[in-house]
Amino acid sequence: MLAGCPAEDPTPTEDPTPTGAYHLTDSGVVTSVDEIDGGGVRVALAAGESVDVPPGAVDLYGEIILAGELIMLGNNGAGVGYATLGIVLDGCYILEEPAVDDGTHILFDFGLRLPKSPRFDPGPIDDGRFPSFREGFCINATGEVLRYGA
Repeated sequence: MLAGCPAEDPTPTEDPTPTGAYHLTDSGVVTSVDEIDGGGVRVALAAGESVDVPPGAVDLYGEIILAGELIMLGNNGAGVGYATLGIVLDGCYILEEPAVDDGTHILFDFGLRLPKSPRFDPGPIDDGRFPSFREGFCINATGEVLRYGA
């Protein structure tokens, strides 16, 4: 009788996809919000484009989409989720939620996975776990995480 183990993939992915995480697809600063036929809303962004938030999209963080806020839309393979941030401090949209380092991204406890800036600064954190009670994250208008310790 022969027994064996399946061979491991010799080329692991550099940036594994967490199950259920919403991966950023669009972001920008909101200039206006209009209802669209069939439900959902069309959000005009300061950069000139617009994005549609479909009916049934999951409100991950924030409440109402307002002009001046940063909106971040993501997809988890099963649907769309969005988060809005309204607090601006020194050019950053502040996100005060727990998260973990996820390679080239930061994965927030509420499910949104945002890319790190190439110059991401983790501040005082050296174990990859970011509590919400210490500081906040600095997020730019394109949805990149610039630093922890807003």
